[in-house]
Amino acid sequence: MKFSQFSACLLPCAFRLLLCLLPSSFYLFPFTFYLFASPFAFFRCYNPRVVTVDILTIGNEILLGLIEDTNSNYLCRVVRGMGGRVRHIAVVRDETEEIAEDLRRSLTRGAELIFTCGGMGPTDDDLTLAAVAQATARKLELNAAAQEFVERRYREFASQGYVSGAQMSDERLKMARLPIGARSLENPVGAAPAVLTVVNNTRIVSLPGVPKAEAEALVAKAHQVCPYSNATRGNVDVRLTVV
Repeated sequence: MKFSQFSACLLPCAFRLLLCLLPSSFYLFPFTFYLFASPFAFFRCYNPRVVTVDILTIGNEILLGLIEDTNSNYLCRVVRGMGGRVRHIAVVRDETEEIAEDLRRSLTRGAELIFTCGGMGPTDDDLTLAAVAQATARKLELNAAAQEFVERRYREFASQGYVSGAQMSDERLKMARLPIGARSLENPVGAAPAVLTVVNNTRIVSLPGVPKAEAEALVAKAHQVCPYSNATRGNVDVRLTVV
């Protein structure tokens, strides 16, 4: 067993022992009580190997109160399950500059993992990928793997009667235009692929604004392609179990 692993096991026990020796008046101080009564939380707060995560949800319909932002709640539980820490959540309008500005702020804060949710479809107000490109100073380009996925998905939809035809329009091809260097991740249900963009030590995982079951598969796929850990700080135990 490595010293760091031994310390991780020993620290909670030491805090519990110290808690037993403290006078009852100690509990009058909420902050110190929190630190000592919750040693695991205390250790995580100062663990330099914890992955920091920002979540950015895009959609006017959320800001108008027409739908609830269930994806952020789900992602918070995923991050907690993998031992990470969500530091910031924002809901942004369907405007390229506003989305890009929030992304730049997350990059400046040093977030190691940024989830974006929504804005990945074929309509004019689906602007997430354009914003990612703008925030990372890249251009959009037609990605061959993403195009093959979108074409295949529409052939499947057409054969099942969900759409009238499988032909590719500019609107449908829009979902295959990714920031240069980004990677498409297959969506097991919808037509829009998820997208992974790596910027230095930060991974930006762009997810369609989808139901929970679809989001689970997309998040798992993103983790399989690019584990949410910083190689410069060692491997982090990343579990995608929802707790």
